[in-house]
Amino acid sequence: MACAEIQFTLPSDEEVFRMRETEKQRKEEEKSKNSRLKIYDKTTASSKIGNIRRFRSDDAVRQHSELQLMHLNIVLGMVLFFVGR
Repeated sequence: MACAEIQFTLPSDEEVFRMRETEKQRKEEEKSKNSRLKIYDKTTASSKIGNIRRFRSDDAVRQHSELQLMHLNIVLGMVLFFVGR
């Protein structure tokens, strides 16, 4: 079994420096944009984590309420069955 030749080539020095400059410029623009925002408009890492937790708890509440609704439907079905006799 022959080894496949790896097609990866390193970018030239010019490309590396150009990518670094582009990334640096993008970060500067983002920093400049964020500096003009009010604190309540900014997104922080901790607020992102809080949102994930909130969504998880919302899912748990939704699943619990769906389970309660299913139980209620079963009870109502049984009541209607026995009342209808």
